[in-house]
Amino acid sequence: MFELILLADSITSDGGFFKMTDGSVWANADYARNLFGVFLKGEYKIAEEPSAVTFNTYDPLTDVDWTVVTPDNGRYTFTAYAFVEIDTEVPAEGDVHVHATTGVLYQWVSAAWVEISLDDAIAAEKAYYTSAELDIPFLAYAYTYKNTINLEYIQQVKADIQNGASQNKLYYKRTDLDYVDALITGAEYNWAIGLFSNYYEVVSNLNSIISTGKIS
Repeated sequence: MFELILLADSITSDGGFFKMTDGSVWANADYARNLFGVFLKGEYKIAEEPSAVTFNTYDPLTDVDWTVVTPDNGRYTFTAYAFVEIDTEVPAEGDVHVHATTGVLYQWVSAAWVEISLDDAIAAEKAYYTSAELDIPFLAYAYTYKNTINLEYIQQVKADIQNGASQNKLYYKRTDLDYVDALITGAEYNWAIGLFSNYYEVVSNLNSIISTGKIS
């Protein structure tokens, strides 16, 4: 039995891009991979209402890796949709196939191919294969920020050793580090137990701290 599978791959060092890869075993599919076009849709959530994400340009006919822009910490969800190429099989009324050269989707309507958008094809549930949703708790910027203030704390400790203690500075550096660390732990915990509204709230706080540099 074939499953269309999306796998998390990697995050760029600056956190700005997230990469996924195709984990499907195409030998189990009805047709070879080169007879399908695979398209991706994604959403970003930091509240109950999602927003669309931006993918780097990809070729649905050949690509097996995809990169999405990840501008903030939050929740990212992705789904892959595979459509068989035109002329691979005889279409039934309403079927959606992909053009073997252009990668454009067409629907079979009244014995003719009519161009259709990916969103409309998904809404009509016309994909040949649909993957399970890949759900990612994205905290790359939070981890980077924690590392930054951790280095600042270490530098303050070093300065105290070399130049004499400045306890107020050391206290506040340590407090900042502990607070951000507690927020990250809280985000991870709420994600693990499925309390997504709490996760959104904690991550929104983290995003505000990172963007303003102010911890309150």
